[in-house]
Amino acid sequence: CTQVLTEGGMWINLGPLSYAKGVRLKLTWEELRGVWEDLGYEFLSCAQKYSAYYLQPGVKLSTEQFDSVFSTAVKKRRS
Repeated sequence: CTQVLTEGGMWINLGPLSYAKGVRLKLTWEELRGVWEDLGYEFLSCAQKYSAYYLQPGVKLSTEQFDSVFSTAVKKRRS
């Protein structure tokens, strides 16, 4: 993860916090943000929105629910 972007590179996230079934470690946005900050990213903007979607009857018996995170971060330059 430390080499995803070069220093000064911009990371734009437009997606949900949605994990595959069977994943044991499911971090919250706050936890994920802390990890990325520890890796040297500075967040310029961030918005979180609760989302849910429904499939037509007969296709699926449940509803998917997740948090979507819209954020912009820049990889800090090393001093």
